[in-house]
Amino acid sequence: MTRNVGIDEMTIRFVAGMALIVLGLAGVLAGGWATAGYLVGAVAVITGLVGYCPLWALVGVNTLRAEQSLASQGSFHQDQV
Repeated sequence: MTRNVGIDEMTIRFVAGMALIVLGLAGVLAGGWATAGYLVGAVAVITGLVGYCPLWALVGVNTLRAEQSLASQGSFHQDQV
């Protein structure tokens, strides 16, 4: 399992996933919406932590490669990560 999610996307996935889970726990989302929030939130948190998204692999998307490409061009600084 090779990473295919870049640092920026990992951060966004983790924060958005945690927000969905918190919204469900706080009662902002109810019923089926809460269940959907938990499931989508959990998947987002997990993919954000491990840096791998099976859906991205299936469709051939690799945001990690895009970041590495920017780094080699000097447009992306590793010290900003």
